[in-house]
Amino acid sequence: PGQSCIGVVWDGTGLGTDGAIWGGEFFLGSYGSVDRLAHFSYFSLPGGEQAIKEPWRIAAGLLEQFGIPATSVPTFLAGLSAEKIERVMSARAKGINSPVTSSAGRLFDAVSALIGICSHVSYEAQAAIELENAAGPVTGRKPPKPYPFTLRKERTPYMIDVAPMFSSIVSDLISGESPALIARRFHMTMSQIIVATVGEIARPTGLRNVALSGGVLQNQLLLDTVCSA
Repeated sequence: PGQSCIGVVWDGTGLGTDGAIWGGEFFLGSYGSVDRLAHFSYFSLPGGEQAIKEPWRIAAGLLEQFGIPATSVPTFLAGLSAEKIERVMSARAKGINSPVTSSAGRLFDAVSALIGICSHVSYEAQAAIELENAAGPVTGRKPPKPYPFTLRKERTPYMIDVAPMFSSIVSDLISGESPALIARRFHMTMSQIIVATVGEIARPTGLRNVALSGGVLQNQLLLDTVCSA
């Protein structure tokens, strides 16, 4: 009792102490205190709650945030109205109903929409579940190379920048890589983010106890990959 540990809390939606929507957090905590030591860089949810039901909105917002033209991703645009995308992005640019988040769950949703797997959901976690199914099981398959990402350590909490990952995913889409391979590489990347970030937190603290929590960690492929690292 009272022993500190590193906590990885990846979920869809949680209100943070700064008023933002959390969900991709790394904590150092015990029964007495909790410190937030790392999280994903904030991105917007265009349309607020509607973005959870229509994850293409999150994907479009991330593409715009990272300076990637949505028109460069034909699989993403399939079935979507260019006029509607423009209208939603205009509201995002003006800060209208576009709260910011660090949610790992919403990143799964965004990638699912981006690669043409699930742009609209009819039940909770559908986009992420279908993305995991597309990636396939971990057993008996050689894992592909993770996508790049940047762990920014200039100040605490550390910031996890996934702009390089999204740029690489778009490059894969343009070059004709299969959604299944991209989904698998994305899972490998997210597991590597956990391993690398926990390692950076553990190094100065000397801690070896890690608690994995949140709905995102119910993803069996992600959990198995992290635990075997």
